[in-house]
Amino acid sequence: MTTEELYSKLEDTRFIAENLIAPHSDHFFYEHVKDTVKSEDMPLKQSLNGDWLFKYSKNLYERPEDFYRPGFTYEGFDKIEVPSNIEMLGYGIKQYVNDEYPWAGSEQLKPGQVSREDSPVGSYVKEFELKEDLKGKRVFVCLEGVQTAFRLFLNGEYVCYAEDSFTPSEAELTPYLKEGRNTLCVEVYKNTSATWLECQDMWRFFGIFREVYLYAIPTAHMWDIATECVYDHVTGTGSYKGLLKIEGPADYALVDLIDAEGNVVLATEGKIVTDKDENYTFTKGTIESVLPWSAEEPNLYTLRVVLMTESGKPLEYSVLKVGFKNVSIENGVLKLNGKRLIFKGVNRHEFDAARGRAITREDMIKDIKNFKKNNINAVRTCHYPNQSTWYRLCDEYGIYMIDETNLETHGSWSYSGDGPYHFPVPGSDDKWTDAVISRCDNMVRRDRNHAAVVMWSLGNESYGGDNFLKMYAHIKEIDPLRPVHYEGVVHHPSSQAATDVESMMYAKPEFIRERLSSHTEKPFMLCEYMHSMGNSTGGMKLYTDLADEFEQYSGGFIWDYIDQGVYKDGEGSALCYGGDFKDRPNDGAFSGDGIVFANRTDSPKMLEVKQLYSPVKLNVDLTNVTIENMFSFKDLEDYYLKFLVSSADGVLFEREIEIPGKDCTPGCSCIINTGFDRELIDGKDYVISAFLCEKHKTAWAGPGHEICFAEKTVYADINERAKTDRTFRMFKHTADSIKGKGVSTDGFKVQFGLYNGGPRELKFGGKEYFEAAPRPVFSRAATDNDLGAGVDKKTALWHASTLYQTCKFSDYDLGVDCATAVYDFNSCMDPRIWVRITYEAFSSDVLKITYRYRGLEELPELPLLGLEFKLDKALENVRYFGRGPEENYCDRNNGYATGVYKTTVSENLTSYLRPQECGNRTGVRWIELTEESGEGLCFAIEKGCADVSFLPNSAYELENAGHIYELPKKNFTWLRIMAANSGVGGDDSWGAPVHEEFKPDPSKDYEITIVIKKI
Repeated sequence: MTTEELYSKLEDTRFIAENLIAPHSDHFFYEHVKDTVKSEDMPLKQSLNGDWLFKYSKNLYERPEDFYRPGFTYEGFDKIEVPSNIEMLGYGIKQYVNDEYPWAGSEQLKPGQVSREDSPVGSYVKEFELKEDLKGKRVFVCLEGVQTAFRLFLNGEYVCYAEDSFTPSEAELTPYLKEGRNTLCVEVYKNTSATWLECQDMWRFFGIFREVYLYAIPTAHMWDIATECVYDHVTGTGSYKGLLKIEGPADYALVDLIDAEGNVVLATEGKIVTDKDENYTFTKGTIESVLPWSAEEPNLYTLRVVLMTESGKPLEYSVLKVGFKNVSIENGVLKLNGKRLIFKGVNRHEFDAARGRAITREDMIKDIKNFKKNNINAVRTCHYPNQSTWYRLCDEYGIYMIDETNLETHGSWSYSGDGPYHFPVPGSDDKWTDAVISRCDNMVRRDRNHAAVVMWSLGNESYGGDNFLKMYAHIKEIDPLRPVHYEGVVHHPSSQAATDVESMMYAKPEFIRERLSSHTEKPFMLCEYMHSMGNSTGGMKLYTDLADEFEQYSGGFIWDYIDQGVYKDGEGSALCYGGDFKDRPNDGAFSGDGIVFANRTDSPKMLEVKQLYSPVKLNVDLTNVTIENMFSFKDLEDYYLKFLVSSADGVLFEREIEIPGKDCTPGCSCIINTGFDRELIDGKDYVISAFLCEKHKTAWAGPGHEICFAEKTVYADINERAKTDRTFRMFKHTADSIKGKGVSTDGFKVQFGLYNGGPRELKFGGKEYFEAAPRPVFSRAATDNDLGAGVDKKTALWHASTLYQTCKFSDYDLGVDCATAVYDFNSCMDPRIWVRITYEAFSSDVLKITYRYRGLEELPELPLLGLEFKLDKALENVRYFGRGPEENYCDRNNGYATGVYKTTVSENLTSYLRPQECGNRTGVRWIELTEESGEGLCFAIEKGCADVSFLPNSAYELENAGHIYELPKKNFTWLRIMAANSGVGGDDSWGAPVHEEFKPDPSKDYEITIVIKKI
């Protein structure tokens, strides 16, 4: 085949596979019963992972065309690890784009066409010898994931062609094998007509990125197992049906269902029959009392199938795990096993900062344990089927899955529905029909036995058209039991019949409320919501509260789980995003929208998710804790309450309380008496807290793991730490000059500047901690959401007002033990904007600062109101009383408990992919900043509490840095104490502002008093 002929093949939308075996279930199989305990480590399997020879070529013309032929010398070939993504190992260009094709703006290609200039090829070579277990049998090769398409050769012979990057491709090798060394060659193509179907929001990598292995089959082999395991919640029975496709000289199939204790609960057999050249058998049975599967109680049974001869000789053992469940839609309500199902989900790309999409089993286990720790009960496999191992883990740990077809064509259509860039693929064009039907077929036939899969998805952001109706019909023919989802019909209403649920992306809470007040025919779910780009996920409670209002609301899936940041120079180096590799076009830091950082550590956003996704709600006061059990199937027997009453000085009262678990059944509430004596807290700041904790070790956490919490914070009228000791001792002297007025005691010295807007000298205990006078601030570094909504432009007045202010030294009074100085600030941009700062220096070595803002109508959106302190960089250690331990904001502070926390200024710089506003704490009563010696300052809020941030970089350094590594080293400690601070938003990152209730109101008056003392 010439290169031009190959290009023609690759552009043929109907040329999707050649010489592949049919898709089938991902069960395990063995020759001997003793091996059935080995799970994935099948003796009949031989891994080809590891080092391969490799050659990268820019296009088909430059590739080593004959590399698969015997005698070819591999001069110039490198070694490459399989599985891997080619670009992550230094070949080609790492490119991140969201909703465009990689060639957008560079080449004018029509749907299906492939660039002749930029169509990279990877030429892979692996030599192997068959291991003993495989010799003398029919041998097959399986490539679990290759992007985007490939041709495979063995010992110089062409074997097969495959597309569909994210489902297994398998072919028989038996006719081409030889004794001793065999040479397997795989030619991988980054761009084919299939690329038009894979325009997902992700790094556009290619290569062999999942496992490659050989396997052999016994003389009789179970090719496919299709089960229906249905739970009847009324009778408690489970019905099993199995369609088994078999090859070879077997006469019977014996089927056992075995429970977790090893008991055979169902035994049935079926005689193998032949129909249309296929051998199959059908088996069924009923279990009178079955333990159903759910994410709360993931009960699994082992299905073991033995192929037998007429005389009773076993030929093969097949094993897979199944669970009994029933997914239904009743009166527009999505239900599992008769109970309403609410997705508390995330979208999850398969991604790793060092390996790209070549993730490991260890990565998957870490992810799923983190799901369970943080009350995430569902995952959407955005936007393609995942590795088989992930499904088994979701079965085992208990996670609801929406399994998504490998289909997204966002770059082919526009939201307006017209224009030069609107040519929807696949639409109703029959040239794409075979390809999209094949993709959903590959997914369903592999994954249909997995209990965790509760819904199928036809793909993502691919508009609509007749092809989706055909995909829907095809899936329903294979699996009539599960609902089918597709969001894209929102843009193409005539395709509404392609989905069983009403699904939307990034709909606003008020729209959903209005929608569900009048449309209840289908369950409503958000397949994507809470766009968690950078400092985000604010206002999430507005969504989770909808579940309490509307039965038809089925929850949603946060976009997304993990930041798609890649290491610049290898693992542990700086994290990068689109554009950092001179990739054009690119979508910049839009890849950083996870609730987990790219290194798989939790971002501060995770605590909010954990609390709002909790399956239990608590309400607390001094006397009682009210527990609302929102589990669908579990009582609270495995949990206990940890009840605390604490103050800034420590825990005043602590008690572990047994929950009458059997009485606190699903959907019910119970009230627990705390037994607390109120006299312990009179006259103090205190916090009443209740935590729901695990009694026992689980597969994902140890005993004592906290599920959720509730608290009530009560403040005394005056903060104890803000009280001023009026000793009435005389100031030692006054020292006035033409530029300042000063007072001092033995170690305390204040000189109020007449022209610099505050103290020009300020010493506590003889030390000068202030690098400049505190100043009013109205702005902060823009978050990703701010930039997307244009908030940086809407609030330009406030940014300029922070930089450019006039100040008047308006009053000074020297008393016996107190010196008072008053400064009035006005914005140079709008002189009506006025802030008064009053300093009171007491001879008891205390400085009190009162900040007053005068409200004004008709001002633009306001980011914040407060004071900024530029302090000595030695003030690194932090201790504070407020919400924590992670950063939080007024629209993202439900998951952050009030207490005393320790951290450092440097650690408080949150490592978002792009530096931005971060590090805030709400509900702060006081904060201590100290040097290594323990000396430093305490800033206390006299009445109530404040928002406080403490960072090693200024807002303007954050604003002007594109990456964390671009920030200057710490030169100062930047402390902000705010009377009001905006939330961060999160409805989306391209236009949605922070909700009004979470913004400062520039028309209101604000006042805050801060008391500063030496520690």
